[in-house]
Amino acid sequence: MIKFICIAVVIVAAYSAGIYFKASLARRLIILRQLRLAIEKINLMIRYRGDTLHDIFTALEADSRLDELTFIGKTLEKMNDKSFAESYTAAVSEFRPVGLKDSDREIILGIGAELGVSDTEGQISSLLLFDKELEALIASAKSDVTKKSKLYSSLGLLSGVFAAILLI
Repeated sequence: MIKFICIAVVIVAAYSAGIYFKASLARRLIILRQLRLAIEKINLMIRYRGDTLHDIFTALEADSRLDELTFIGKTLEKMNDKSFAESYTAAVSEFRPVGLKDSDREIILGIGAELGVSDTEGQISSLLLFDKELEALIASAKSDVTKKSKLYSSLGLLSGVFAAILLI
């Protein structure tokens, strides 16, 4: 009886690992989509309202559609005693969601590096370039989700079954 319980635990654990990796793919896609939405909002706030960085990040933090981008709130917290660039870099370095790749993090850091350092048109041009890069990353992430989601689930289950057979 105990042997069957152990086998069931091994199968469930392996399947759970597969589900975890599948969820990390989906989470990356969600974060990239929210980041693209944030860029669009920043672009509009700079172009039409001329908002300060503090006002922009306050508006972004209040938007519930950007809840995965926790570095926005952290940036605001750190801006009380540091410059925007230092606050943003520190907040993004603490932002470590599962599934996010280094190239994604570089884009996030790049966005903060371009904000507030040039005139309005320069910032808008930079944001448009980041938007194009994000568009490509989102397409890649969608492809990963469709191709690899079933793979991770199946691989987790099959590895659990294989380990259970070895235990028998």
